[in-house]
Amino acid sequence: MASVTMEQHDRLFKVVWSSQSLQFVFTIAENAFNHGARIWLDRVDDSLEFLNRATASLEWQTLRNASVVPPDVYASVFQLRLMWRDRWCGELMDFQDNGIFVGRQLLSFLCHGVKYNDKITRKITVIKEILSSTYDSAHICEDHRRRCYRGESDMAKLMATSRNESKLRWAWSAWRNRMSGMRWPFAQLIALENMAARSNGYADIGAYWREEFEIPNLESVFEEMYRRVEPLYRLLHAVVRFRLAKLYPDVVDISQPIPAHLLGNLWSQSWEALIDVVFPNYIAIIPDLTDSMRRGNYSVTKMVRQVEDFYVSLGFPPLTPEFWKNSVFEREAGETSSCHATAINMFKRNDFRIFACLETNSQDFNVVHHELGHIQYYMAYQNQPSFFKNGINAAFHESIGDAISHGATSPRHMRRLGLLRDASSDSLKTAVLVKQALLKIPQLSSGLVIEKWRWSVFSGRTKPSRYNEAWWHLHRRYMGVAPPSPRSEEFFDAAAKYHVSHGVPYARYYLASFLQVQLFQGMCEASAGLRVGSATFNASLHKCDIYGSKDAGRILRSVMELGSSVDWRRALRLITGHVEYRVEPLLAYYEPVHMWLQHEVKRHNIPVGWD
Repeated sequence: MASVTMEQHDRLFKVVWSSQSLQFVFTIAENAFNHGARIWLDRVDDSLEFLNRATASLEWQTLRNASVVPPDVYASVFQLRLMWRDRWCGELMDFQDNGIFVGRQLLSFLCHGVKYNDKITRKITVIKEILSSTYDSAHICEDHRRRCYRGESDMAKLMATSRNESKLRWAWSAWRNRMSGMRWPFAQLIALENMAARSNGYADIGAYWREEFEIPNLESVFEEMYRRVEPLYRLLHAVVRFRLAKLYPDVVDISQPIPAHLLGNLWSQSWEALIDVVFPNYIAIIPDLTDSMRRGNYSVTKMVRQVEDFYVSLGFPPLTPEFWKNSVFEREAGETSSCHATAINMFKRNDFRIFACLETNSQDFNVVHHELGHIQYYMAYQNQPSFFKNGINAAFHESIGDAISHGATSPRHMRRLGLLRDASSDSLKTAVLVKQALLKIPQLSSGLVIEKWRWSVFSGRTKPSRYNEAWWHLHRRYMGVAPPSPRSEEFFDAAAKYHVSHGVPYARYYLASFLQVQLFQGMCEASAGLRVGSATFNASLHKCDIYGSKDAGRILRSVMELGSSVDWRRALRLITGHVEYRVEPLLAYYEPVHMWLQHEVKRHNIPVGWD
């Protein structure tokens, strides 16, 4: 991999901090009132575009080689963005004070939020670098370094493929033990962020995070949504535990929480790797998708092309030449940086990229659908002004690719791709849907746990001395999952999750788990020529095949093109016919799984729940 030279780094730093750039960002050539609001908005837009490009360039260089960009450069750019916002907010207030109408969205964009002084900014940036680099650089070795695993991707692969209980126990514990040193830097970070949030009128930094969704009492709303799906989760949990008890009779108790290291996932959030354990004769019914891809001579690039084809069939544009030229799909020889799949908007015309370490397998097939959802969203709103070049909210951005994947991973489409021989068997359809449920349903409880824990930390209800106790209390309560061995406050297991160590809010993923099925249902209704939200859609949602439907793509893309300029309720109404996030589409989609689970529980007299 080509690294950035010091000369290139210095040039980037100078671009960000040159006096000419600062003048461009902060100075209005002549009085804005003499030239009107349009000129003023154009200058705000141009300066924000510059900042977005500088930030995206730094983010891309960090993904390619985390050691290239020093923390002080990030601190400088972060502070520059704050100074930019303060200056233009002041100008906007001058408009308002002179009786000129100021739009709510622009006022919120420029004047609301948490502001940090230079000292706190630099402290926060240094701590974030410590946390992220600890996670990203983690190499876990066994047998006196005879076998080493490179970071998250290698460890996640091991957890998904091994059935050796002792090896899984070692890997699960070793990954978390490696992250234990993050506890006190994390606590310091929260203290600094809370200080800034409270000085700007927020109860804590969590209140600022939740503000994005414009839903009062968001935590209570999340609890109510989960209450609706909890019976389905508990049935799934019961059947999975029952099957695991057959496989690991000395380790799994059929009335207790499931040991976290046995769920086929480094974080217990996705159980699809257990499909051959959970669904009898799965391998006999469905050829292994990964093997089918290899027999079909699938390369990583071909896999991305196939996903692109699905989007194009819906009327989305092909990926740009810049995407194919600049994206990184596979781990390069000697690469040591993080491999967490990421989609980047470079804020240059048609320059959108993915950074990932993909392999030709079913899991990464899903990853590509998800990441291309981000890319297509970037492409859709690139003609918006800079302050609207974003998703309606983060949950919408996370939902696009997953909504598409509900159609792209159906048995009918898999047969279309030549990855399945027969898509008509009832057993096959049930098996595919059970695998989808193993992938998606645990993400609901896991997502709720992550953010409830973090909100409790932000509010001060959970002190640093109780981080681990609270973490596992929530896992037991909501997920029925427990650590394979006691985890004292010597450890900091929350930091073993990328989004915690990197400070990425998780409410977006929880909400997106419901929203993606809502969007998919709206696309299915449009594909069938029905009015979205109508009561006349009677087809089984899981059987819906939207491939080639320009109407399905048009209804989604028409909202995506608006970027963040549209209210989320209006967007939902346009796509789904409803003005609230709903649980019903998800429950309808998985109703066949619900029936199958009930049958399994009754047939084998499987206990449901945990002590």
